[in-house]
Amino acid sequence: MYAATIIRAALFMLLLWGFVAATSFAVTNATPDEHVDCAGTQKRLDEFQVRQAAPAQAVAVVAHGFNLKPDKLAALIESLNQQNVRVLRLTLTGHDGDYAQMQQVTRAVWLRDMECATRAGASKSQELHVPLYFVGVSLGALLNVDYINQSAVPYYDKRVLLVPAIRLNWYTHALRGLNALPFDVDVPSRSPVDYRVHDHLPMAAYNAVFASAAAVSDVSAVNLAIPTLIFAAADDELVDYQAIARLIEEHPQSKWTLQPLDNVDSDVVPHYAHNAVDPKSMGPSLWSKFSVELASFLGLSDR
Repeated sequence: MYAATIIRAALFMLLLWGFVAATSFAVTNATPDEHVDCAGTQKRLDEFQVRQAAPAQAVAVVAHGFNLKPDKLAALIESLNQQNVRVLRLTLTGHDGDYAQMQQVTRAVWLRDMECATRAGASKSQELHVPLYFVGVSLGALLNVDYINQSAVPYYDKRVLLVPAIRLNWYTHALRGLNALPFDVDVPSRSPVDYRVHDHLPMAAYNAVFASAAAVSDVSAVNLAIPTLIFAAADDELVDYQAIARLIEEHPQSKWTLQPLDNVDSDVVPHYAHNAVDPKSMGPSLWSKFSVELASFLGLSDR
């Protein structure tokens, strides 16, 4: 009983630290530089060609989630390729297996990745005279919204955001309390082993996520004007579905649409509503429905 009391007290202190950190967390000005060096990002930008003889009908920049293996987007990319979409898959800094880079990551670093991928996609779409789309999962979706907020340029003709981390559940901020400790902390990952890049993550990575989420507490008019289809789960462990719904309700002129997502048929263990990126993690039925709605929204089913 005494041990349980100690544990509850420790959790309370952690939560308290989190709230203190939340109220004092500063958002730095990380507007991408016009002359940003894209050499590093370019090495982590993979192109997936349309396999049919038909020419590409669109270009899509695709970005993965936090600590999610980029190759878990293979089924999504294949689906786009089959619809004659040329894909540029962005691997964010620290997600290629380099833990040292993950320890040094910041919001600005990830925004640079997003800017470089966006520029590459825009250049390719202009070259081919086709639309430019964006499809992002969780962190990738968040960074795209953050980047458009900063750049004030729409770039993308349409976007699909899957479980986007643009609004986080309140209790996730308790993790910030670990910043008050006098030593560096590596946080064990609870993501399914087959889906995660690293088995543990530095607080630097979490702080970068929190900084980006704070930066999109206000979403720009340019952002809201981009036709955007959002897929999210009401019971998502990380993303606040209701907060996203309220965001859209508060901006009735926006071109954002929220679509409920339920991966109850997923056979991935442990099961998380937030882990919904491919047929296995979504379940066959939901994946089939998602693929159809994705193609329909992007106008690919009519091409």
